[in-house]
Amino acid sequence: MSSSGHLVLAQELFGYKPEGILLEVALHVATLLAVLIYYRRRLFDVARAGVGTGGWPRFAGLIIVASVPAAVVGLFFDGYIKGLFESPVLVGFALLFTAAVLASSVFARSRGVTCASLGFGAAFLIGAAQAVAIAPGVSRSGMTIVAALWLGTVAEEAAAFSFILSVPAILGAGIMTAKDITTVDIPLGPLAVGFGAALVAGVFAIYVVIKMLSARKFPYFAVYCCIIGAVVIATYLV
Repeated sequence: MSSSGHLVLAQELFGYKPEGILLEVALHVATLLAVLIYYRRRLFDVARAGVGTGGWPRFAGLIIVASVPAAVVGLFFDGYIKGLFESPVLVGFALLFTAAVLASSVFARSRGVTCASLGFGAAFLIGAAQAVAIAPGVSRSGMTIVAALWLGTVAEEAAAFSFILSVPAILGAGIMTAKDITTVDIPLGPLAVGFGAALVAGVFAIYVVIKMLSARKFPYFAVYCCIIGAVVIATYLV
């Protein structure tokens, strides 16, 4: 969980950090494409529902409302957030925080809420959880899915809203970083490989998350985050 946190740790582990941010932008685009591919039918069905049923306009409104908190944090705290990506120790503690949140989903109870019946207030709260996940090591999908579960959303619907909500978040992050691209700072071959790997991994990750939610094994991710977080803290702090 937490692609940004894992990216920071991978760069530390392999001792490789590209000078520019072209690779980061490419990975953002690949992740965005993975979500669109996986949920293409749902997005098409919502769009086909039309204005008369309140389908697409209302769903778009929910996504916009839920996107506001992260947009505000990203715009006003951009400089501070970038500094967080320099500390593996902070990523370790963030992973422990993620583990605690994921573990709490054991106590959440569904009240049959779906994406169609989700309220705007609930959407804003899910968006607030997404804003917390701007910090590397805090899982965006984990925060938003657990927030939706605590609000009574059906597990599979919580995942759908969470991943579709990532589209404007990833798009916004990609635009904010893309403006800093001045040169091609990484060979196109490795860049294409990274893009392809991120795309395949993104689709597979969504599939695994949904399967784990359906089997009521979502909190198992907490064990993984706890172990990785503890190892990172022990490595860089002790």
